[in-house]
Amino acid sequence: MSEKQRKNSANKAHAPFLPQFIPSVRSGFKDEYKDVVMTADGFASFDERVRKIDRKKARMAGGYSARVTREGLIVFRPKRRRTGFSVRGLAFLVVGFFLFKGMIMAHLGSTVYDQRVDALHQGTIVEQAGAFAMQSDPVTLEIAKQLHVLFN
Repeated sequence: MSEKQRKNSANKAHAPFLPQFIPSVRSGFKDEYKDVVMTADGFASFDERVRKIDRKKARMAGGYSARVTREGLIVFRPKRRRTGFSVRGLAFLVVGFFLFKGMIMAHLGSTVYDQRVDALHQGTIVEQAGAFAMQSDPVTLEIAKQLHVLFN
């Protein structure tokens, strides 16, 4: 019996007694077999890789972009979320607020509008802050003049 046949018969004879979690892997040298065992460090690095994949998958749910690398590999990356405030949004808010004030002033008239703002000056701190924001200014007066034509 050759050495190779003897090893194969020995492996087959003891196969039922090998632990189930240790697979045999052929190393490529002279039909040697190595036992592959995952250690605690191996589990920790595996768990970390799985967590990274889960985080990337969650980020990619919000959109992704595909790029081709120099090697021709297609790589998908999640789109970046824009944080911070938008200057355009702030401008729309300010313009909308002045239009709102001008519309109220055009509807009520400047004397009634000023009386109501003066009444707010006599109230609580919150009402006083509202009176400060709603007080007449040149922009509001001009918008009210333009809108008064539409209301009357």
